[in-house]
Amino acid sequence: MDAMIDLETLSLRAEAVISQIAAVLFEPLPSGEIDVNGAFSSFVRIEGQQRAVDESTLLWWMGQPMEVLETLVSQVPKAPPLDQVLTSLHLWWGPPEPRLVWARGTRDFTWMQHACGQYGLETPWHHRQERDQRTLYDLHEEHQEAARRVLVRAEGLLGSPFRKHDALHDCVLQALVVQEARGA
Repeated sequence: MDAMIDLETLSLRAEAVISQIAAVLFEPLPSGEIDVNGAFSSFVRIEGQQRAVDESTLLWWMGQPMEVLETLVSQVPKAPPLDQVLTSLHLWWGPPEPRLVWARGTRDFTWMQHACGQYGLETPWHHRQERDQRTLYDLHEEHQEAARRVLVRAEGLLGSPFRKHDALHDCVLQALVVQEARGA
């Protein structure tokens, strides 16, 4: 199986404050399994991270739907600190380790590498395993129609309406996009 990761942050810089980390294992072939029940998902306490916050990113968050902000405001203050979340992610990671590690773009990999380095940890995967879901998706000729199909499947797997900028929901959707693109 492969893994999809997603992070929510308060900056676009490598040293961004991280508010949520999620990862899900999935089979990258069309109609392959996506292990939603065994997924990793944790909000992260912002206080004490000593990492970057950018005004432009905060303004972007303020423009998101109210339910996104309410979830963030209600979950982050009682969440574990970043070092504990990273340790938990390492424990969740394996064995067996995922074959490839996917993210939507490369920023998630950069944020994880920087955060792990801050606490003297390695990322749980080797850099050669990293794959970009966005590039694969862009190569898929019918990506607009595929987007509608995978959104419906994501809601079915999650058992609830899709929530943008919830790292777990984003992981599931992005894994489905990889499956869809691989089946094209």
